[in-house]
Amino acid sequence: MEIVIGLSVKNSIEAIELYKKTFYLELRYNVKNPDGTYFHSELHRDGNGFSVSEATSDNNDEEIVTIGITN
Repeated sequence: MEIVIGLSVKNSIEAIELYKKTFYLELRYNVKNPDGTYFHSELHRDGNGFSVSEATSDNNDEEIVTIGITN
């Protein structure tokens, strides 16, 4: 059995770039929304990975956490 982690984040474009640079991940399969954010994306390294998608107001049952760099 395989367990896959999925994150719903605000600013998915920026988040994915941050994850790629910080954890040396490769963006593989991905589908974008019309506004350029990620409907679904898969980040991988060494055969392991997780998915990231843009959080929407429709995700009422999920807790939304904003991650980013502050000055």
